[in-house]
Amino acid sequence: MGGVKAGRKTVRVSHSDWPPTQVVLAEEQREVTVELEPGATLEGRVESAGVPVRSGFVRLRSEQGEVSTLGFGEGRYSLRAIPADRYLVQVEGQSEDGVVSRFPMRQVTLSPGDKVTLDFTERSEGTILEVLVPERNLEVHLIPGNMPLMGPRDGLFLKLGSGLMGKTVREGVQRFPRLPAGNYTLFAMRRGEDSTEVHREELELPAEGDVSFTLLPVWSHYDD
Repeated sequence: MGGVKAGRKTVRVSHSDWPPTQVVLAEEQREVTVELEPGATLEGRVESAGVPVRSGFVRLRSEQGEVSTLGFGEGRYSLRAIPADRYLVQVEGQSEDGVVSRFPMRQVTLSPGDKVTLDFTERSEGTILEVLVPERNLEVHLIPGNMPLMGPRDGLFLKLGSGLMGKTVREGVQRFPRLPAGNYTLFAMRRGEDSTEVHREELELPAEGDVSFTLLPVWSHYDD
């Protein structure tokens, strides 16, 4: 690479067969060897009532909050060159008649070079969470794990995009699909013209059953 100006530089290398990596160069360094770590492969089937799901997407969320999404077709998916980490895997599919299927989320730990099969079949496992909301026009979001309180300027909306949003099923009730057991962070939001109010609290969900939770928000105010 010619025409490189003096000073500290970062070399970033990406390739479809390996996870991306980067190396920081010293000011006078003119040569570097970049070692690519083997990535993991995650693949599997997606079925509903014993039939392959026609199309949909697979979303991976790492413990650091990094999110990647890939579409799939004909009931099979394959993700390659995945960096080693622990991930939450979410699958959503669409059948030929347009019915959307949401599958219980799964957790998987991937090491360098792993090849892991993780199948998704629509069934009744997991916990259904219903949140009782005290007022209209509230957004309720759920993030796996522990996420600190933050405002829009700190990237709140981007972070919430990697989680789940409650669906209104009747007046004053928002529901989340079947969820695996574990710790979650719940965020409630109400937005004004130039400000956002945010409520945060942690929930611990069991492995199965129906959980009803009454939201009693304590608002933190943020100027957008």
